[in-house]
Amino acid sequence: MKKQLMLLGLLGMTYLSSYAQKVNRKAVVERHTVSVASFDTLASLSVGNGRFAFTVDATGLQSFPSYYTNGVPLGTQSVWGWHSFPNKENVKFEETLKEYTLNGRKVTYSVQGAKNAKSKEAINYYRENPHRLQLGNLGFIFKKKDGNTAQITDIVVQNQQLNPYTGQITSHFTLEGQPVTVLTVCDPNQDVVSVNIQSTLLKTGQIQVFLKFPFPSNQFLDSGTNYKNPDQHQSAIVSAQSQSAVVKHQLDADQYFVRLDWSKNATIASQQAHEFILTPKVEDGSWEFSANFSEKNLRQLVISLLLTNVISRLGKAFGIAVAQSILKEVQMSVQKS
Repeated sequence: MKKQLMLLGLLGMTYLSSYAQKVNRKAVVERHTVSVASFDTLASLSVGNGRFAFTVDATGLQSFPSYYTNGVPLGTQSVWGWHSFPNKENVKFEETLKEYTLNGRKVTYSVQGAKNAKSKEAINYYRENPHRLQLGNLGFIFKKKDGNTAQITDIVVQNQQLNPYTGQITSHFTLEGQPVTVLTVCDPNQDVVSVNIQSTLLKTGQIQVFLKFPFPSNQFLDSGTNYKNPDQHQSAIVSAQSQSAVVKHQLDADQYFVRLDWSKNATIASQQAHEFILTPKVEDGSWEFSANFSEKNLRQLVISLLLTNVISRLGKAFGIAVAQSILKEVQMSVQKS
């Protein structure tokens, strides 16, 4: 009897194991695919990797950020993206503290409720700094047949879906009856968003991409669409190749870079302060590009790593001191390029 029970138990485990293996996890996860059928300011979708997030509207990019200001903003953020305004008054954190009596002993907490003007300045400064950075808006510029820039009301959204299994956002919409399909993905390990565009509007030059840097508003609810104060931060194209470019953004003591890479031909230019326009030059209806947000200039970083490897080999032949001297001169040259 005991042997029969053991056999029955083994058979039961085998059956359960066999049943469990039949679960189609992809199908289970894709039951929760998110669909959007309009420009809904409370239905922005995001791609990301746990350290980096990129939130889009119904075009698959951040084409109409101002429209989403009072909803779920179209932001680009990373764990390293922080900024602090200069401490011009040289206020101290200690000036934000207030003493309380707790269980018979004196303790201090940083609280609002200033004792004097100096304390109020300190409280406001440390409440506002450091703050998260909206790293930039990356969106489409659509041109209508008459040459005018299309507005959000000119775009007809057909369907947009976020696949939770693949992490991909697929967007379908039309402009003046012409279909556009956009696939948006994020690299699982880097702060990179990549985009594939399919549309005949590419052949007619009616699709461009903009990269625009806002300025921190210092407000509790910062939607990342403050394009004022252009003289208080700096941005520029620091390098450009036939299929890539690096843009630098500087805010006070903080800086970061955006490396753009694209397929086929395209040009990049600065139309106005802190806005850069990428114009594809393609003969078919397909084009891809990616944007890599980084604390460091990736072009210089790659070159430096390659040089370090080369110089280490030279060091074995000519000595470490000579090799280090060569490396220093080359790195200074790279930084100026």
